[in-house]
Amino acid sequence: MPVWIADNAAFAGFCREASAVGAVAVDTEFDWTSTFYPRLALLQMATSPEHCALVDVFCITDTQEFRGVLENPQVVKYFHEAASDLPLLRRWTDGALPANIFDTRIAGGFCGLGQTCSLKSLFAQLLNLNIAKTETRSNWLQRPLTEQQKQYAVEDVARMPELAARLRERVEACGNLPRFEEEMLHFSCPETYREELPENYWHRIGGRGNIRPADLAVLKELARWRELTARELNLTRNRVLADKQMLDILNLRLATLNDLYRIPNYYPKQVKRFGEGIVAAINQGRKYTPAQLEEFRQLPLPQDFSTSVNRVLGLVRKRSASLQIDPLLVCPRRRAEHLVMAASQEKLTPDDAFFQTWRGKILGSALKSILFDSKVARR
Repeated sequence: MPVWIADNAAFAGFCREASAVGAVAVDTEFDWTSTFYPRLALLQMATSPEHCALVDVFCITDTQEFRGVLENPQVVKYFHEAASDLPLLRRWTDGALPANIFDTRIAGGFCGLGQTCSLKSLFAQLLNLNIAKTETRSNWLQRPLTEQQKQYAVEDVARMPELAARLRERVEACGNLPRFEEEMLHFSCPETYREELPENYWHRIGGRGNIRPADLAVLKELARWRELTARELNLTRNRVLADKQMLDILNLRLATLNDLYRIPNYYPKQVKRFGEGIVAAINQGRKYTPAQLEEFRQLPLPQDFSTSVNRVLGLVRKRSASLQIDPLLVCPRRRAEHLVMAASQEKLTPDDAFFQTWRGKILGSALKSILFDSKVARR
């Protein structure tokens, strides 16, 4: 059974041992049902199957040694889907900037296994190990944890160092280790953890295709206000104001505090708590000048847009297959559309930094030809 750690001294000691080994597997369990930010409930660490720890984060007040582990470039940290765990751990450690990360999920995408391969599947394929997933929806905030919860939690990390070693061998055999290592540097960039600007969140709201610019300005201000409010109060966005309710405000032409009681499924207590902020956001959106409203006017798609996007994706599939890299890692459709649009608007040039990344290099001159030598670049 793993060591149960519930005090600062024992936690610091285990972290020092992990640093001495030079490698540690890390996983988290968290709750994300009613808060804007996930709430860390449990930390799992392992340097080997025989040396594992479950850390009761509710009893830990000093994370300095663990922050040192995360930031130490001489210690490799194994995660599966690090993008879920690292932002949470970065907040818990008051801003640690991780170094030397090995993500087993992404590694699978660099050796023909696919980046969406689950940890359970990787264990089965590479270690012939079957791990149960019976506690996926468990309550990790409860104390004490059950023995079944503890066993489930430790299984994800106990054999992860061995799994990572197998994956590294496969990635290297495919000739993709330098590309994988470059991709891992993403987790050491502060920009990776920077929250999106609140004023950009209106782009994420579906069902706004036929809304006129004047109403889009209101939608932008409502989404901005909601984002700021949800972050400040640590509430889910829907508990402040749901996407559909913002669209209802536009469709029903609501403008005053009393009007807000007409929002479907928006309770009076919500109106009392958030109403003034909503009305202020509506009024701010109505103040946009004609020049400011130009932001919301859609530019026409460049000539042969769809054809060019499909040519990019065809090139991606061909080059990815030859290298045994998941094509979604190289360039999903949304990125392809962005590249085509950026080239057509002269926001992307053949000298752009993108072409110096591993993605740009494997797509090479063929991608440049699609983007810059065809009609799409001239609209």
